[in-house]
Amino acid sequence: DYPNLLKLDIGLTDLCKTVSGNDDELPPEAIDRDALHEKILKYQPRLLAFTSKHGASIYFGRKVDYGMQDHKVGKTRFFVLCSTSGRARRFWREELWQELSDRYKTL
Repeated sequence: DYPNLLKLDIGLTDLCKTVSGNDDELPPEAIDRDALHEKILKYQPRLLAFTSKHGASIYFGRKVDYGMQDHKVGKTRFFVLCSTSGRARRFWREELWQELSDRYKTL
């Protein structure tokens, strides 16, 4: 169903394209923050959502909380969600995903 996401103006990407695994276990050299930043500048999404606090922290270079972030790049706003991974189920918070949905509908 990924191709159908484009019809909803939703795109998918990630910080690491060369290895897989839990983001907190990836080698630092595999995480390409600059490539993601370049994509943001090129495509200027209205909203970019991270599906992990760790991934968002890597991008921002600091600790982050869940939810909408104050940081913007051009017109792009950022939202941090809990992971959908089963390994992170103790951190699951459905209300964060609902908040993202509500914000997306108002953009």
